[in-house]
Amino acid sequence: MPEQPKKNSILSVGPDRSGTFFRCATLAGLVLLSASPTKAQQVDSLVRAGEEARLSSDLESLVGAGEERLRARFLARQISFPPEQYVLIALKTERRLELWAPSPDGRPHLVHSYEILALSGGPGPKLREGDGQVPEGMYRLESLLPHSQYHLGLKLNFPNDFDWARAREEQRSEPGSDIFIHGGEFSTGCLAIGDRAVEELFALAVRSGMERARVLIAPYDLRDPPETRPAPPANPAWLAGLYEELRLTMMRYHEAEAIAPPADPTTP
Repeated sequence: MPEQPKKNSILSVGPDRSGTFFRCATLAGLVLLSASPTKAQQVDSLVRAGEEARLSSDLESLVGAGEERLRARFLARQISFPPEQYVLIALKTERRLELWAPSPDGRPHLVHSYEILALSGGPGPKLREGDGQVPEGMYRLESLLPHSQYHLGLKLNFPNDFDWARAREEQRSEPGSDIFIHGGEFSTGCLAIGDRAVEELFALAVRSGMERARVLIAPYDLRDPPETRPAPPANPAWLAGLYEELRLTMMRYHEAEAIAPPADPTTP
């Protein structure tokens, strides 16, 4: 879990070019940029915080550097930036994080594959706080962590409704919390993808909007032929159903349906 920043650190983000608004919130010592439902709420939040709606110069520099590299990737794929929607697919066994976005014809294309430098646990869902597992399922981006010992972080909405429902059924009161995609090369329960990679995804979340992202986390590539995939564990009983739902969703983002990416226009 990323290190918590100082409690009194306030960072406000105003409207970006896509019209997305963010609000600043300090919760349990975490400075988070969260998706705001309305502009009025954003203005009210800024008035209460007494801050101007703009990126700090340090964060703006990081976002700008990441955006420049990411724009080159989108340009090479002939996809407009920022995209109207985008999908991140994390494959735990393959240690790969794929970024997909629609081309002008509406078909999803693989923009880039990032290496997952560190993750703990193995195939299988996260069931309890402290079990070291990375969650599996379908998630959204909940907030952004701009100041961390792991550089930058994107917080997932884990546990989501599905996770809470399974936890209640199994009388698990603490299914886990604070799951991030972040920088650095070390992680316990999160996905560490390195500083340069997280700068790109952070810039994407700011420019395009967190609400336009979907994050799929799978134990391994469920798009592979059945005979090449491991059988799902017998327990928990609901896991096979989750994997099938993940597989059906992931099949929309299959290499066979997309043009292979061109030579990488940026350094790794």
